[in-house]
Amino acid sequence: MATADEILATMAEEAAETGQAAEVCTIDRCTRAVTIPEALRIVGVETDKDVTRRQFRVLCSYRGTDLSPFRIRIHFMNANKEKDIYYVTDAAQDGEYLTFSWVISRKATKYKGKLQFIACMVCDGGSDEEREWNSTLGEFTVLEGLEVELTEGEEEQARDAITQLLAVIDARESEAVEAVAAHGTNQVEKVKA
Repeated sequence: MATADEILATMAEEAAETGQAAEVCTIDRCTRAVTIPEALRIVGVETDKDVTRRQFRVLCSYRGTDLSPFRIRIHFMNANKEKDIYYVTDAAQDGEYLTFSWVISRKATKYKGKLQFIACMVCDGGSDEEREWNSTLGEFTVLEGLEVELTEGEEEQARDAITQLLAVIDARESEAVEAVAAHGTNQVEKVKA
């Protein structure tokens, strides 16, 4: 599990790259509402894969229950109504807060439109009864992109064309190196004469 300092350092690094202040999505522990800053609403373009991370923060205590030992997962539904789960691996306690992140997968960005999700926290608690705490529905946006899928025959043709181009480049490179070497030798001979 990542430490709070590691998570904050990652957030600061991402903020520095984008030129924005480090922002996080927050979850109200009582209303369970997810607040997403405007700058974080767009999570990518169709078929992006594992390039966007969204940070979350929630108070650790809920009506006498300590949420910090709970396992966290994100239940999501992409714009085509396909559902899946992301298992959080970097949950950390930062004072009174629990912080974690979600790396947005290709399944989540497979289609343009609304990417809906909840944060789900589960704990066995040492008894026979499993405890579960959920946020309300949050929503990100996936922008339209263009994905080209080639048939197997088209992929083979593309590989063949690339292989042929690389062979031509290699041959031309050898010719160029020989020509430069010959020219250099001629110039040296002229200087000596």
